[in-house]
Amino acid sequence: MCGAEGMYPTPFQYLLPPPFNRPARPLPPPRMPSLPSPARALQQAYNTWCAVPDMTLCIGALAKIPSPLTSCIVLCFDCKVSNDVWGSEGEYKFHVLSDELVALAAGSAGKAKELALMYKGYLRHVSLSLPHAVRQLSKPLNDFKRQKADSYVKSTLAVSYTEFLAKGKQWFGEEEFDQRIAAIEKHQPKVEMILAGFIEGEPVLYRITRDGAGPLELEQVTNFCMIGSGTYVAEPTLHGRCQDFKTALSQTMYNVYEAKKTGEISPYVGQKTIMHILLPPKRGAKQIQGRHLTPAGEKFLQKLYRKYGPRVMKSWPDLPDGVLEPALFKWPV
Repeated sequence: MCGAEGMYPTPFQYLLPPPFNRPARPLPPPRMPSLPSPARALQQAYNTWCAVPDMTLCIGALAKIPSPLTSCIVLCFDCKVSNDVWGSEGEYKFHVLSDELVALAAGSAGKAKELALMYKGYLRHVSLSLPHAVRQLSKPLNDFKRQKADSYVKSTLAVSYTEFLAKGKQWFGEEEFDQRIAAIEKHQPKVEMILAGFIEGEPVLYRITRDGAGPLELEQVTNFCMIGSGTYVAEPTLHGRCQDFKTALSQTMYNVYEAKKTGEISPYVGQKTIMHILLPPKRGAKQIQGRHLTPAGEKFLQKLYRKYGPRVMKSWPDLPDGVLEPALFKWPV
């Protein structure tokens, strides 16, 4: 039996006009195998992790050129975008914002592009000053978040964010209004960004990220910073190498390269490595200068990494006598 006379619809039945596209009785819901609670929690954690696309690793680090003494900035990133279904290494995550600033982006490639364009348009008409740069650079971010909040409210309530703030308590009552405000605050754009460059001749690093479940915020960085899914793996590497703003450029390049290779432990960090060096503008100019790592330069860093980077130990010495002794624990009676 098939069609409207059968117990279940055929694949083509949904193309028919009513009432012929209605089955005699609804399909039973699919039954998922029950999982024990630890396995269920693990599955939910996996789904939450894999549901976030466009994972990456971007690194920014301040450094010094010893002779003549010059400040510079090392930027390094991969080219991977992926989720649990697909992945590719074709995303260039470097954005030129102005003569003074560039950006690296992680998270949703579309939202990162949108935020970068907002910064680019804003910086065309604003002259940055070092004491006020954090406040100035926070404005495009706040406008971006306001747009996303407005879009979210319009898609869920069909009113603007401004109208919801003005009349929401009258419509829903104070308790439901507060719940909806909390939901809007949790609906943060999935994007992170590193802003780097020179303002008034001084090197600057800023990071746009979330602190846990909090909102996206911009903060200034004094030594180095990272964004993306590989951060938790890669960041200890730079701390272990004592990387700071006084570290020589050559050593910083290796330290950052080693951190990037360590971050590749994450399945969402790509194997391709791109590295740029930002240099201060020439005297009397505002446009920063740049250098990029050549294939020969990457081969040199690879050689150093094979020599100094972490690797599997093929053998391990036996423990000598006297390393361990009996412990006197106070066992419960």
